[in-house]
Amino acid sequence: IESADASLQADIENYDEILVCLLADTATAYVQYRVLQKQLEYARQNVEIQEGSLAIAEARQRAGGDSELDVTQAKTNLSNTRRLIPVFENRLRIANNALCTLQGIPPVDLSEQLGDGAIPVSPKTVAVGIPANLLRRRPDVLRAERLVAAQSARIGVAAADWFPAVTIAGSLGYAGNDLDRLFTQPAFTGFIQPQLNWPVLNYGRILNNVRVQDALFQQAAVTYQQTVLSANTEAENAINSFLKSQEALVEAEAAVAASKRSVELALIQYKNGATDFNRVFNLQLALVQDQNTLATSQGEIPSSLIALYKALGGGWQIRLGNQVSGGVVSEEVATPKPEDGEEPEAAKPEAAEPEPLILPPAPAE
Repeated sequence: IESADASLQADIENYDEILVCLLADTATAYVQYRVLQKQLEYARQNVEIQEGSLAIAEARQRAGGDSELDVTQAKTNLSNTRRLIPVFENRLRIANNALCTLQGIPPVDLSEQLGDGAIPVSPKTVAVGIPANLLRRRPDVLRAERLVAAQSARIGVAAADWFPAVTIAGSLGYAGNDLDRLFTQPAFTGFIQPQLNWPVLNYGRILNNVRVQDALFQQAAVTYQQTVLSANTEAENAINSFLKSQEALVEAEAAVAASKRSVELALIQYKNGATDFNRVFNLQLALVQDQNTLATSQGEIPSSLIALYKALGGGWQIRLGNQVSGGVVSEEVATPKPEDGEEPEAAKPEAAEPEPLILPPAPAE
């Protein structure tokens, strides 16, 4: 019975693990959808800027101020940027279909339902609680723990064959040749048959079975240890990724701001004949790359936070119908009211718990 109960609990934890992965994958796919939308928006904006640069180069060529090389450079830059639009549209459609699959619906266009939105913004600091306690609620850790308990119970079942088993069988009823006297006291009959089963001659088989079950227990214990180590690694990686992605975003925003200003100044100088188009070409190319990097960096922060939430085992609580907020299941504990004539019981002080780990914001330059 203990083994069956533990196996059932392990199956429940396996279901919870699927819920955690489903929620994390859905949230990650949504973030990726918004990142691709932003990259597509940047590409279209750069196409407009580069079309203006091409018009300026063609006008200067017609006026005899520029060579054909400036025009071809502008066309090259414009074509390369235009090429990004169908690439991002294709990736956006793939992300759209991934969201549909995760929602259990056929692939449909979700642009009307989702619309144009910004990349999700994560808080600067996140209270993750006590990591050791939160890791123990991970479904995969609990599942590995329940499998160890189930296998431990199987050792006891195998060892029970060493001892004699006593069973008692019996029967009560009525028997007779005359139907009229069938249910009378003389027709009452019954017997009791005790039985002793002791497989002494199967000692070697029983011993080997116990050894097999013990080896399986050791294997389950090692799997549990490895699961806990992997959970710690995933949590530490997610925390570090969340912090470092914020630092990377600061630099990406600074790079885009500098690139935009550089393109503006270069275009002004090019119009006035103070510089050639080669500088404009390089700066516009750098702006496209910097903006794509910025969109990716903006998406890495919520993605790393989702990975952290998943690493700490958040999400399965929806199976219980509880509201999940900040990675902790919200619960209300009501204080029992005293009965009439009874004195209210004094509130007992709760044991102090360690302070939760607070992730600090990224340091500002």
